[in-house]
Amino acid sequence: MILQELYKVFIKQRLLIFLLVLLASSLIYRIIVGYDSTSVIRNSEKYYTALFEKYEGKITDEKSSQIRTEYREIQTDSTSVLASTHRKQAFESFYHTYLYEVESGSGYLTDTRGWETILCHSNINYFLVIFIVLLGVILFSVEYENEMDVMIISTSERSRLTKCKILIGALGAMIASLIFWFASIIYLVMTVGLKNGSYPLNTIEFFEGTLYNISLYSGTYL
Repeated sequence: MILQELYKVFIKQRLLIFLLVLLASSLIYRIIVGYDSTSVIRNSEKYYTALFEKYEGKITDEKSSQIRTEYREIQTDSTSVLASTHRKQAFESFYHTYLYEVESGSGYLTDTRGWETILCHSNINYFLVIFIVLLGVILFSVEYENEMDVMIISTSERSRLTKCKILIGALGAMIASLIFWFASIIYLVMTVGLKNGSYPLNTIEFFEGTLYNISLYSGTYL
């Protein structure tokens, strides 16, 4: 019965096509909106990412000395006005992150923009909501459309069919949510990256002072 219902809903009623279209629309919207960042970082992204590639990892005395020395050098650098401005802006953003990690963060440096997109600024995915609504409507209206509702109501299969539809609806919504979530994860991995997920949650400034002693990976699954 479950297989029959799946065939009726996803193939005959073309819900599978709706799912693919909505998933593609969600990805296009994600690409347009982008990941969590600021205009300053976007304008100087190559300098910003280069700094994290250079100093990524646990903050040591040696790294701190290098960062502070480079900070002083950049503040007095007057070569190539445009490049110097972007470089300074990138370093100031990086330096703010460094000071946070030293003073009240986790003590680790990594580019957290991907993690912030997931953990701090995750909004309702309306494309997923549309799919779940369509799933519910199609599940419980297909018999009415085919004029089979009277026959089903009058048989002993009514209870079993209802449970089957509820199960398909619940599992369908869960699986669709995972598909949309994984699509967002793949996009972030391919763009800004999701590095160092084993670092503590308070590596992100938004979670400063958090009572949860968990990693970025664990925070994603909660």
